[in-house]
Amino acid sequence: VIGGLWSLLAGGASAEAPKEAGREADEKPKRRKKGAALYLSHTILERTLPTALWPAEVILTMWHNVMGPRVEAVWRGGSSPLGPDGEKSIARRVLGSDVEKLLLEQDPAPAEQGADSKKQTHYFCTLPESNAVVSASLFCAPVNFQEHRFALVLVFPLATLPRYLEVSGVVECCLRETVDRLRSVLIVRKEDTISALLTAEPLLLSLAHHLQQMVSYESMAVGVQPSLLFVQNLSPSLTEFLCQAISCILQTAGATVVYGNDPQLVNYIVATIGMFLSQEELCQSTLATADREYVPNLVLQGICKPIAKEEVLIESLLPTVVVNITEKTVKRTLPGHEYLRLRKDVNSRRMSQVLSPDKSVPAPDSPQVSQRAKLDLLRPFLPRLASPRIADYITQALGLPAAMREPCLQEARRLLLRDAVLL
Repeated sequence: VIGGLWSLLAGGASAEAPKEAGREADEKPKRRKKGAALYLSHTILERTLPTALWPAEVILTMWHNVMGPRVEAVWRGGSSPLGPDGEKSIARRVLGSDVEKLLLEQDPAPAEQGADSKKQTHYFCTLPESNAVVSASLFCAPVNFQEHRFALVLVFPLATLPRYLEVSGVVECCLRETVDRLRSVLIVRKEDTISALLTAEPLLLSLAHHLQQMVSYESMAVGVQPSLLFVQNLSPSLTEFLCQAISCILQTAGATVVYGNDPQLVNYIVATIGMFLSQEELCQSTLATADREYVPNLVLQGICKPIAKEEVLIESLLPTVVVNITEKTVKRTLPGHEYLRLRKDVNSRRMSQVLSPDKSVPAPDSPQVSQRAKLDLLRPFLPRLASPRIADYITQALGLPAAMREPCLQEARRLLLRDAVLL
């Protein structure tokens, strides 16, 4: 009687509930079977990296709404420490429940409800059992007109962990920038993931090539390098040029390239400039060799081969100072905010070329695209802009015995940093 009364009050819903529950129970195995079939029929894009060591692999993973995390594409190098099972394990680890909770804590609203879908989350871990270091960026992008979570994963050999820690900031910035471009491709090609990955493949290969260049040099943080401060009789013209270069470098607060035909003189200048850098910055700096070419995103580097095109400087994340010892000139790119705006404009045009290769879009190196860069990228640093304070510090250091010059400049650097903080 009581059950019938509740049935009447509920409008007879209890009579239909068993039928609906039975239909739902019948549909679950079918949906599970269909999802498993789609998962098993999934094709992984497998490519080969031209680099042999760093990074060892580049993996793109996606969170499947039915079967969970899966590998979408893999670019393997010659020293890859993982196999297919290891790659699937990394996909589960990076896009697993712990990371999902972290993402929800940082961004509780889902992307389809108005959250910022451009947001990225960086993930880092070491896998001693797989002899690998994992650095990943998690992001959202549409596939088949639905938002999905992705992770672009870089895998490095565990033996290179100290080197990774030295350049981790640059790696994360380059990874974040590549993910932004990859997401743009996925938005345009949202109905076909494989087509999007083939379109974005040059971007990923360029990232791997750049990271390989970043670690193909010997860090200046190892050992003591000879500098001009140990030269007894330094000419006044070279002293003035050195003061001008150091003033420009400290005012620009970016990357520095020292070019010249004589590797020994270039290294003297580089080592002298290095006295004004921190230990962390010295880890991202290198001396010159006869065959070394320009590498973007190094804090300080010496080269003996001229830069073929000034437009390659736009690859650097920071403004760049070019010290030409042969011509005794100091040039620098635009200041920070103007340089970032110019770099964003050039990268947007390059992405337009990647996304629309068949349309009448100018190539990245065409005059239409690089005209602004050629006109405004590098500007001469005039001697009158040099800091008198820097000149006084160097003059005082050169007036001391050779053994006392380096401590004098280190104290000068400390005072400059203190004044910069106070300002």
